[in-house]
Amino acid sequence: MQLIQVRPPKSCLIAVLIITADFVANVLGLALNGLTTNDLQEVVSGEGPLENSGDNINPINPTPAVYPKKDKGDAPYSVAEKTLRSAIYIPSNFTYGKVPPVLLIPGTAGTSGANFAPNFGKLFTGSDYADPVYVNIPGNNLADIQVEAEFVAYAINYISGISNNKNVSLLSWSAGSVDGQWAMVRLLALHNCFLYIHVYMGAPEVEAVSRAYKRIAFILHLSS
Repeated sequence: MQLIQVRPPKSCLIAVLIITADFVANVLGLALNGLTTNDLQEVVSGEGPLENSGDNINPINPTPAVYPKKDKGDAPYSVAEKTLRSAIYIPSNFTYGKVPPVLLIPGTAGTSGANFAPNFGKLFTGSDYADPVYVNIPGNNLADIQVEAEFVAYAINYISGISNNKNVSLLSWSAGSVDGQWAMVRLLALHNCFLYIHVYMGAPEVEAVSRAYKRIAFILHLSS
């Protein structure tokens, strides 16, 4: 496993892309990090708490406005802003930029809470380097990637806009990585200003799963 550690320009966005992972390695990784039986049950069942919600009310308007576009170089949205914004679950303890925000983008047939709440979500909550926000794409990421990427693009600009325009990082899984790449390359005016960090996690690398949590956290810290 290789992890590139780079300090990007302040104006850039960091995307941490988890390319693949084995279910057993994920469960054992949770155990290694002292997480609870209930957390493991959530992984098995795919059920999670509010972090799985795709019907959220986020009344704060971003500054500057991000819809229909934030930058003149952004592609237009085909999805209504109300639908895009409701897919974002912002935890009650979100710091609005005091801690660097990180968007958690789920994989194929998944929800953000089921994929991330019992592992990275738990690790990041209350930390001083990553403030988690959950993005739940309608249809569980099984539809048109070009449309699903709009939810990621909007979430990037929206969360930045309500967080004093701080940098926003992405932590994505499986198809969520494709959503993130499409959002940044095709939808947002970020074509020459973002960094991909690729992490491979496989079943033989149980200890690496545990180490990767802390190493990814270090990368997120550099973007603040």
